[in-house]
Amino acid sequence: MKLYKPSVLSAAVLTATAISGSSQAEFLNDSHLDIQFRNVYFNHKVSEKHTDGSTQNWHQWAQGAEINFKSGYLSEIVGFDASYYGALKLDRGGANKPLQLIGGSQGDSSHYHRLGQAYLKAKAGNDELSIYGQAGYMLGSKGLILGSRSRATPSAYRGAQGEISARDFTFYGTYVDRIGLRTQSSWNHFTTKAGDQIDHAWQLGSTYSANNITAELTYLAAKDYQRQYLIDLGYHIDWRDNMSWLLSANYHQANGHGKLWGKSYQDSSGNPKTTGNFDNTANHINLNAQLSVGPMAVQLSFARTVASKHGELGLLDYKFADNEYGRVPSQVSRYISDFMYNGERVWQIQAGYDFADLALPGLNVTLAHTRGININDQSSQKLTSETENNVIVKYAFQEQSLQGLSVKLIQAWH
Repeated sequence: MKLYKPSVLSAAVLTATAISGSSQAEFLNDSHLDIQFRNVYFNHKVSEKHTDGSTQNWHQWAQGAEINFKSGYLSEIVGFDASYYGALKLDRGGANKPLQLIGGSQGDSSHYHRLGQAYLKAKAGNDELSIYGQAGYMLGSKGLILGSRSRATPSAYRGAQGEISARDFTFYGTYVDRIGLRTQSSWNHFTTKAGDQIDHAWQLGSTYSANNITAELTYLAAKDYQRQYLIDLGYHIDWRDNMSWLLSANYHQANGHGKLWGKSYQDSSGNPKTTGNFDNTANHINLNAQLSVGPMAVQLSFARTVASKHGELGLLDYKFADNEYGRVPSQVSRYISDFMYNGERVWQIQAGYDFADLALPGLNVTLAHTRGININDQSSQKLTSETENNVIVKYAFQEQSLQGLSVKLIQAWH
């Protein structure tokens, strides 16, 4: 696959030959290469059995690797970054589920590798006013186009993104028309559940950070399919010595928009369906209050979702395409459920502790209990409530010989 037109590449070569020797030296000195490894294991158990007595349990295990190159800037203006991803299936068993860690468009595969990133970047300005832009194959980094890092290798996009920073404000924009899936080697069009192609998506947004206040406003549009709006607010309060509050709120709205939304199709079992997980409009509001006392933080959250869908269990469709991973700004989105069903009211309590003060630096433990009630399920299943409990243990090795090695263990019950 050609990444750039020859004319663009030729211009870059001509520019490089024209720069001074000192600029070339700075470019090389500021460039670096790193290799990251990620070993991921999923074990999913379902108490309910099929009518024939078989279980729905499954497990998958994979080893991922990233080779990341980040360049300096020629004449402090132009640079080039690239990444190569790969993953190897170590084990898979249980129910015939779609591969969560490694999968090919034609079914099972034992490994994959692909170009993960390759983009030109440019910058200009100073601390008061600066401009940055990049174009090519890249990770999402702003707003509602973020992708996912929750598998052996991250997802990525083809497109362009840029931002302007002026003092406490940042204004950004993103355009994408392909996705590199987090579990396979191919670069794909965005699609709906009916298999229709979504030509592209774009977003505009802004952030503010100053005076203990953070704020973000984002608008996203997926062509002929969906529009989304996000407002995210935060306020930090230093209360007493070693004590502080973090108050936050976010409002997320999604609207079906265009000829691809609500289109009829049949699912894998031949049942008639329509695209989109809600009828026309869905919204979700989330309020959070976190108290930090030394190494301990306790957070209380509330959320409410409206996402009606006739004859089905409506769900806020935070993804802008059905083969995309999106961003979930809500604090109540957990590992098994997003807690965003139609009518659902959610209460959550979460507590975390940093064991550095107890002579165990690098160890963090988080416990969370999430309860959703008042679900308005218009399907025959009539789901009314759900509960999830999470235990998350993270440890970053402190020994000099093991710097960069960390482990995360997650147990979730739903």
